[in-house]
Amino acid sequence: MQLLSSIVVLSTILFVQNSRAAPRPQLSYVAFGIDGEVPEPLNPDPSATEWVVPIGTDAAGDKTTYLFNEVATLVTDGPSGTITTHTTETGTLVASASGFTLSVITTNFQGLKGAEAECHYTAADSGVCVQNLHGEGDLLTLSFGGSAKTHTLPILTVSPTVTAA
Repeated sequence: MQLLSSIVVLSTILFVQNSRAAPRPQLSYVAFGIDGEVPEPLNPDPSATEWVVPIGTDAAGDKTTYLFNEVATLVTDGPSGTITTHTTETGTLVASASGFTLSVITTNFQGLKGAEAECHYTAADSGVCVQNLHGEGDLLTLSFGGSAKTHTLPILTVSPTVTAA
């Protein structure tokens, strides 16, 4: 009986270990600046959840286009209490070995309506990023450069579903 119990426990352990989800694929991209500063909207906001979904590759196979998504929760203190705002940024990210471009539309973010960022190498281990932040009638362009730092975003892949007719 003890041998049977040991086999059941061992089988359960092996099943659980083999049933664990595989690690999610990651998109690696490089940004440039002091300490690898990342342009808005890719800045590492601890309350934000960011992910990309692949939507295509160019004919040469050297650029991949992704749907970029970010959801964040902002909590601020107002005159009548705490205000919780959920913001979203959606757009297109095009990644290649030489850099990336990103264009997003922002909702519910205090005055920011959208942003574009473009980062590329200027040397083997450094480069430059230029970003445009679109406000309500305003445009702010920022440019910064420096050493390269690799960042990642989770890639969400959608499996097609089959339905019976």
